[in-house]
Amino acid sequence: MYIDVAPCPGRESQLTLAKAPGTGSWPNSGFNVSIHAAIRSADWKLLTGYPGCDRWFPRPGQGNGTEASIKRNPLKPVMLFNIDQDPEERTELSDQYPSVVDSLLSRLLHHQQRSKPINFPDDDPRCDPGPTGAWGPWA
Repeated sequence: MYIDVAPCPGRESQLTLAKAPGTGSWPNSGFNVSIHAAIRSADWKLLTGYPGCDRWFPRPGQGNGTEASIKRNPLKPVMLFNIDQDPEERTELSDQYPSVVDSLLSRLLHHQQRSKPINFPDDDPRCDPGPTGAWGPWA
């Protein structure tokens, strides 16, 4: 279970990621759904990982300045949206379309298994810009 250490803006309490009942096979899909990932196929968009704040914030200049809560109860580590019919991603559909979730999770697993590991080179002291935080002069 993930405990959020940073509450949503305007809230005192912190959010807890509930263990959502596994109506489909995604808890055993092979893809670690606690990893932050997203995939889109046709009209579908699948998000995995801790979803963060359960509030929806309108685009700047498009709302009345107040946030609205999204009906996501409990917050789930796998969320599916039909972005053609719901471009603001307010209606979570993973329980209604488990076959779509399974298909997209299998694609995420496919990509993950074929990805190259991240290569972080060793620190090089010659790359330190010093106390100013910038290199210079170049003239």
